[in-house]
Amino acid sequence: MSLCLGLGLSMASCNDDDVTINTTPIISENSVVTGSADVTATSATFHATIDGLSQQAAASYSTGFKYGYAPDALTLEVPGEFSDGVLSATVDGLPEGTVLYYQAFVTLSGKVTLSGEVKQLVTTDAVVTTADASALNYAGATLAASTSGATAATTYGFVISANDNEEAVRAGLIIPTGADASASVVYAGLAPATTYYYAGYADLGSGIIYGEVKSFTTPKYNFDADNDLVDLGLSVKWGKTNIGANDANLAGGLFGYGDVAGVNNSIDPADYATGDIARTDLDMAGHAWDGSVTIPTAEQWEELFNSCKSEWTTQDGVEGFLMTASNGNSIFLPAAGSRTLNSTTGAGINGIYATGTGNGDKYNIAFQFNQGAHSRTSTPVYEALSVRPVSTAIKTPFVKENLYKTWAIDFNDEPQEGMSPVVSWTGPVWYYGKNACWRSVSNNEPVVDGSLSWDPDYTGNGGWGYSNCRGEMTLNEDGTVKVTYPDGTSAEGTYTLDENDMTITSTINLLAPGNFNDDMTPNRKDKLPILSLTDKTMQLGYYRPGDPAILSVNMIPAQEKGGFTVVLGIGDQCWASGSLNIPGGDGSLGTWTVALDPSTIYAPSTSLGVWYLDVQGYKQQYPESFVRIDKIVADGQEIKYDASKFHYGDIEGNGNYRVEIFNQWGSGTQNDSPFQQGGGYQTQAPVAVSESLEVTFTIVSNTSNGAGSYPVTMATVSPDWSVQTWDASNGDNIEVIYKDFMYSLGNNKGSVKFENSCPNGVIMNFFQINNLYQFFPGIHGELTNLVIDGVAQSGWDNSKILDQSADGGGVHYRLELYNCWGATSGNSAFGPKEGDANLGLGFSSSIEQSLEIKSLYANPW
Repeated sequence: MSLCLGLGLSMASCNDDDVTINTTPIISENSVVTGSADVTATSATFHATIDGLSQQAAASYSTGFKYGYAPDALTLEVPGEFSDGVLSATVDGLPEGTVLYYQAFVTLSGKVTLSGEVKQLVTTDAVVTTADASALNYAGATLAASTSGATAATTYGFVISANDNEEAVRAGLIIPTGADASASVVYAGLAPATTYYYAGYADLGSGIIYGEVKSFTTPKYNFDADNDLVDLGLSVKWGKTNIGANDANLAGGLFGYGDVAGVNNSIDPADYATGDIARTDLDMAGHAWDGSVTIPTAEQWEELFNSCKSEWTTQDGVEGFLMTASNGNSIFLPAAGSRTLNSTTGAGINGIYATGTGNGDKYNIAFQFNQGAHSRTSTPVYEALSVRPVSTAIKTPFVKENLYKTWAIDFNDEPQEGMSPVVSWTGPVWYYGKNACWRSVSNNEPVVDGSLSWDPDYTGNGGWGYSNCRGEMTLNEDGTVKVTYPDGTSAEGTYTLDENDMTITSTINLLAPGNFNDDMTPNRKDKLPILSLTDKTMQLGYYRPGDPAILSVNMIPAQEKGGFTVVLGIGDQCWASGSLNIPGGDGSLGTWTVALDPSTIYAPSTSLGVWYLDVQGYKQQYPESFVRIDKIVADGQEIKYDASKFHYGDIEGNGNYRVEIFNQWGSGTQNDSPFQQGGGYQTQAPVAVSESLEVTFTIVSNTSNGAGSYPVTMATVSPDWSVQTWDASNGDNIEVIYKDFMYSLGNNKGSVKFENSCPNGVIMNFFQINNLYQFFPGIHGELTNLVIDGVAQSGWDNSKILDQSADGGGVHYRLELYNCWGATSGNSAFGPKEGDANLGLGFSSSIEQSLEIKSLYANPW
């Protein structure tokens, strides 16, 4: 039976026995790499590598080298010794000075031959001797080699790699040194704490010979945050030097994307990183300075150039930008160009700096500049760029006023029905290194023994590490503190705040879970670190000496603890429901969408007897609150409804805030349907739900139920602003009545008279009713009366007068007659304008106008 091998070629079948074809390529043309050659005056040893044969039987392929005396006449052949992917073969008996061309090959199953590139050698008795590296520093070393027996036309240099394989070194980054047989170079641009492999070479013109491969390791960089980083008043501090430079005025190294050594000269994207590498083991800056810094983002580069003065200058013969901040501090950015393969271009003209952000498999985001411009760009991952580190730290302001409230641990041991167990944190207790502090947690600065970070969630933790997270702690601005502990006892005392260290010292133990006893955390009073603080969250640290760590107690404002569950339910012949967890306190305010759980819809709901939205426990927690319905979508179709016919509030007397959308047995929506124009009796299901139902709602307030009196005011402004009023009022109020769980209008009319003189027209005129729009965004009003200088006006088009929120804020209601900056400017109900001024609303002695609120809710039909 013959052997069919998938080679990435177009093969339809095997010619002999019926076998399954392997269509996955075993090797390709790129798998065969012709390498270097070792020569004497009378012999040559060829080298190559072949990938992809490790799983193949030796009898299924043959390897070797073709060679000859012209690149297109490789008529001779020598079999090779092949092991672990490495191929070599020796040819003896050659005259000195013979120029040979050679090429590695592999033949598969005697049928298909794949070959590497053709290379050249010359037989010679010249010898290259690689010397030991000297003058090592964290950014470079002095390399030396000597050559004997070479011709006068020979050039010299070094190859260097981070790979210890001899062929990898010989194919490594080329450092030419010129025509001196005693080659020496002070090579900079390396990374600290990195091992490099190098060899001297001699290029004879007709072939290259190499010296012994040697190695050296650069010393570790001793990072000094006070002297190595510059505070430019920006979101991060910037390094004084490029990576690979030991002076601020030196260009430093050029690094491919994720090449932490800075000597990779491959142009194969597979040899580099993909994706984001900042703060990973492929972060070139982080590797060089032992994790104390990171690669900047493109946004941080833009912040640097947008916030600092840039001046193109030359420092110690290196051109680049001097960036000077408003605080007087500065950094210098050398224009070092970039490198592809072994060639550097643009030095002294362009600066191209790496970021830690990838851009697909083959590109990454970089930041470029020259004397006239700067911008982000996308470069191939193999293009080696400059790297300027920035601090891993960020400058998070400490706002002490955020402390002054009542705090609770963010976990409910015994949640009430409908309350979600966690609001802001994955768990009530996190674990940090023993020296964790504001600097390490909030500012992300490196600190000794601060690397530990574990944030167990409340479910995965299973209760271990904490128990009994009840209680509250009130920190007052006057320095007094009161703590109600998890066991129900309480204490009062005083505290002091150290704003330099962000620590609290108290005369009483501060709040912690019930199992934080004296054995676990003996100090719950003195210099307790505030790890993070916002107006909604706080992390307070307690030291655990037994197994050294800082235990962070994660807190939220007490009023927001727990959150609430929103339930959407429908039912009659078929019952279905869905739920949504929302935060408590002010965190509950806003717009949310709750949907039926599809798994509960087990049959089309064509007979809906009940349809409701419940915010469970909300009315009990916030007796004066208001929830409105914004949109209903059933089976992908938005449904029209009259929200004035819904019922709102604690309808069942169980503490839930219910919006009763439809109930044929309850408070009357069947008899006055919200789902058909004009209302009336609903004889069938208002909506058929087969697959999905979503209700979007807004919790508007937890301090007001929307009912009450709303003053009617008027604003008008003359063209020169010499006459202006923003809240003229006759004292009239619009009345919103809440009765029997429904909202309606009481007094719905208001008038305002303003006495002054605007004979040249006005640039603005509108009614405003503060705070009304947020409750009733479908509100509709009309202008019913307009009297100018004692003369009643008529004939305006009410459709050109706008019902809207004031300035788009969504809180206040505005009936806009005219606004030179609004839509009414070009479509006025009151005649022509002159410039920005509307002449039809001008007055010499007075203007009086009246409005009537027609409805609180929109009419969808």
